[in-house]
Amino acid sequence: MSKALLLLLLLALSGCTGMEVLITMGNWVADGIVEAETGKGIADNVVSDIAGKDCELKKVFKEGEQVCKEITQEENQEDGKRQEEQR
Repeated sequence: MSKALLLLLLLALSGCTGMEVLITMGNWVADGIVEAETGKGIADNVVSDIAGKDCELKKVFKEGEQVCKEITQEENQEDGKRQEEQR
């Protein structure tokens, strides 16, 4: 067993630090699953729902690009079809 893996296991089993590591890893897994399903991470989906637009937070770091854009009628219909297929 590698030293890094052993250290990670010891941290995971010791008090609050271990819980923080496990929670962080769980958040990464959940975000990855949501991104695989929707094409956007959890934060992007939440901001998009609140704003009523298509938002990508990573665009904050790209000069000249808007974080949120209007959702076209076509994108709205495609989203509705995807939601129906999932049911």
